[in-house]
Amino acid sequence: MVGKHLITRFASRGAFSTVGNAYPNYGVRAFSVSPIRRDDVDVTVEGGIRTITMNRLSKHNAITDQMYRQMGKSLLESNRDEATKIVVITGVGEKYFTSGYDLKNLIQDYNNRVPAGANGATVFISSLIECKKPLIGLVNGSAVGIGVTLLAHCEAVYASDQAHFNTPFIKLGIPPECCSSYLFPKIVGHAKAGALLHFNDTWTAQEAYEYGLVTRVFPQDKFKTEAWKLVKKMAEHPAETLLNSKALLRDKERPLLRKVFEEENSKFDVEVVGQSAMKLIASRK
Repeated sequence: MVGKHLITRFASRGAFSTVGNAYPNYGVRAFSVSPIRRDDVDVTVEGGIRTITMNRLSKHNAITDQMYRQMGKSLLESNRDEATKIVVITGVGEKYFTSGYDLKNLIQDYNNRVPAGANGATVFISSLIECKKPLIGLVNGSAVGIGVTLLAHCEAVYASDQAHFNTPFIKLGIPPECCSSYLFPKIVGHAKAGALLHFNDTWTAQEAYEYGLVTRVFPQDKFKTEAWKLVKKMAEHPAETLLNSKALLRDKERPLLRKVFEEENSKFDVEVVGQSAMKLIASRK
């Protein structure tokens, strides 16, 4: 049964702990006629479009461990959901798409000695790799950290002209993540990828478009209207055609991306990152 809004719920909250492990059993789906919000993530399915919205406006949509897990669950659910033709990832507000990983969560992982392969980010990134439905990034505001690197997994990226793109990994002792060590040189070239990932460059939306990361840029006051026109137009195409198109473009690389992500995780030092996060927070007080 599919109403105006199709909402996915999960019977369990399990998660895989390392790259390459079997995926969890998320249980059966249930349906509702209204959107659901869980762990600051809104998920709706309407007109063939599954929309995953980061909804933590007061924290600039900073992503917590549970937000990562919920988004990852929804991405995997889309693979089995005949009502989903395409998946949209966006954020609330106009200032930030997302400000990246919540620093307090990084510190908690450090204090609890949580391995890189056991955190929510691993669930989310692995789900991005495994998502079989076309992904669209609607960058409603500035993107930081994984808010930038996740875009390389998207088939299309539409951005507000007020958005900026920055990956402050070097400040936090974080190596390139979300397969950016492979995907970014491929998309924007080695020089620009290095400037962004290693040297903390910040790009405007226009620069991100010129470099090939962003598909279209719209004025802020027209962003939602114009971007959603394109999303809805894509959703008019046959589901099987969309599925096959993505498979032809992405399936050959999926085994390589799994390996790249595993290598990136092996370079992630929880102690270095945790201590760097604490220093950064202290410097802001």
